[in-house]
Amino acid sequence: MSDTALPQAPAARARPAGLKALIQSLLINILGPYIVFTLAEPHFPANSTTPLLLSALVPAIEFTILYWRQRLIDVIAIISLTQLIGSVAITLLAHTAHGAIIGHALMPAAEGLVFLVSILIGQPMLKPLSRQTMAGSDRERQARFDAVSRLTGAHRVFVRLTWVWVITLCLNTAILLAAAYTLSNATYVLVSNIVTYGILALLIWGGIRYGRRAVAAAINLDQAQTSLT
Repeated sequence: MSDTALPQAPAARARPAGLKALIQSLLINILGPYIVFTLAEPHFPANSTTPLLLSALVPAIEFTILYWRQRLIDVIAIISLTQLIGSVAITLLAHTAHGAIIGHALMPAAEGLVFLVSILIGQPMLKPLSRQTMAGSDRERQARFDAVSRLTGAHRVFVRLTWVWVITLCLNTAILLAAAYTLSNATYVLVSNIVTYGILALLIWGGIRYGRRAVAAAINLDQAQTSLT
């Protein structure tokens, strides 16, 4: 592999290009739904699902604005859109707000199932998600990431990271179900977003740290193999 195609190890430690946008999106999706829910709840009957439905519009608006302005879909927007579709469907089908909340609590496990399927079909979800996080819309960084992803062992790294997401998302659902049965609806909306996006932030942060070490190891291995040939 040529030097132009293969990045050097220090480049792999560059600051992720998409990280700032991810942090902004996390803040929007944590606080936005809670604010909308608390403002809307007094205007509807006690068991109305409308405040939940309205709060689910926050990730939809964030997703639309981001795509319209930048033609870019980031990690949080993808997951938020998935949650939006599920939340709208659950809210419309549920007879009570508590029923909608129980359905909402099951969403992380449903997403975990999607990640599991991506492993089974040989296309681990963490590869495109990592590309967006590390490279953003920077074409040079995208090319560098694509070069690294073709190195020996890179596929195993993405599979390993995707498995971590599968397990963690299922644990997320367990926590949310416990919260759904012990907290008020309004408190659940806030706590569930803090838990869900807090876990998501830890997954992204941990993935970046582990990915950097794995990339450096893969680059060093490839360079050692190249020097022997």
